[in-house]
Amino acid sequence: MRARTVGLWGALAACFAACGGTVAVEQAAATTGAGGSGTSASSSAASTSASSSAASSTATGSGGAGGSVACGGFAGLSCPAGEYCSFTDKECGGNDSGGVCTPVPTDCDTIAAPVCGCDQKAYVNGCYANMAGTDIDALGGCTPPMGMFGCGFNFCEIGAQYCEVDPSPVPGMPAKFLCKQIPHECDETPTCACIGVLPCAMTCTTTPDGGLKVTC
Repeated sequence: MRARTVGLWGALAACFAACGGTVAVEQAAATTGAGGSGTSASSSAASTSASSSAASSTATGSGGAGGSVACGGFAGLSCPAGEYCSFTDKECGGNDSGGVCTPVPTDCDTIAAPVCGCDQKAYVNGCYANMAGTDIDALGGCTPPMGMFGCGFNFCEIGAQYCEVDPSPVPGMPAKFLCKQIPHECDETPTCACIGVLPCAMTCTTTPDGGLKVTC
């Protein structure tokens, strides 16, 4: 196990605060434990690995069901106030695909599962991104929180996790992005030479922000 020397979620909270985010970061950080102790790689992995399902699910709260008004696409159609454009492929219209205007949620839980929004801002979880009026972005591109790297719309912990990408067999549906624990056989500075031998690994690359990404 790789123990973090800095509290990951404390750093995450500081990052969001510095960026002027409107999400309840302090409450989210509080759910990881009291007293300001560092988060272990194993607990962080369990929390972050759940981010794919938490981020891609319909935003929780009283936001209501999705509507039927088209948005995005080649024309870049926008949604009325109180709604955001939800894209099936989670690529935010980057391939000229369209979405559907969906009511923003009015309440979100504070589970820390950081995601990248279509507005290129990082949020504590997918619900808060939706509350801010944006969908999550599978193409990534957001500045990652301290100590993390981009994994599609998720963020994984550098040195303790790698990003596993499982492309969807269904055209127009988003890939799965999972943060998985670095194998114990790898040293403290893991490389593709180590995780590239995993059964799923068709390709392994080093990401620009310091992580390792395996594509199935």
